[in-house]
Amino acid sequence: MGDDNSQQQALQDLINKTNADAQGASSPAPGTSGQAAASIGAHYLAAARSGTFAIDPQVGENYLRAINKVIDSKSGLQADLRQIQNRTRLGDTPHAAEFADWNEKVTATGPFAFVPVHEQSIQAWTNMVQALQIAMDNYRKTDDGSAGTLKSIENR
Repeated sequence: MGDDNSQQQALQDLINKTNADAQGASSPAPGTSGQAAASIGAHYLAAARSGTFAIDPQVGENYLRAINKVIDSKSGLQADLRQIQNRTRLGDTPHAAEFADWNEKVTATGPFAFVPVHEQSIQAWTNMVQALQIAMDNYRKTDDGSAGTLKSIENR
C-alpha cells in the first residue's frame, strides 16, 4: 500500500510541477488542450536532452511506474475509440442526421475532437517517459562526476 501512495505522490508532484510551469497561461483555445499537453511533454524532453533536467533515479522510477499506468490505461481504449468514430445510426430523420454529424465532430474532426486530443495526450505521456529516462541518466552522470571530484579531493 505504501508503494502505491509513493507512486501517487510522485505523480501528484509531477502534476504540481507541470501546473506551476504552465501557471499564468490563459485557457486553451478549442482543440488545443491536447496540443498543450504534448507541448509540456516535449518541453521536459527537450530539457532532459539538453542536460538541464535531472532527477534522482529512485524518484524517476516512481514517476515512470505511475505514467506507464496512465499510458496503458489510455492505450487500452483503442477499441472504444474505433467504435465512437463510427457514424451513429439513428435513423433517416433530419434530426438523426444532424446528431450523427455532431457526434462525428465531437469524436474525430471538430474543434473539441476527443480522438486527436486523446492521441496527443498519449504522446505527451510518452515524451515524459523519455524525458524521465534521460533525466535519470543525467542525474547519474552528475552524481558520478561529483563522486569522482570528491575522491580526487580526498586523495590529495
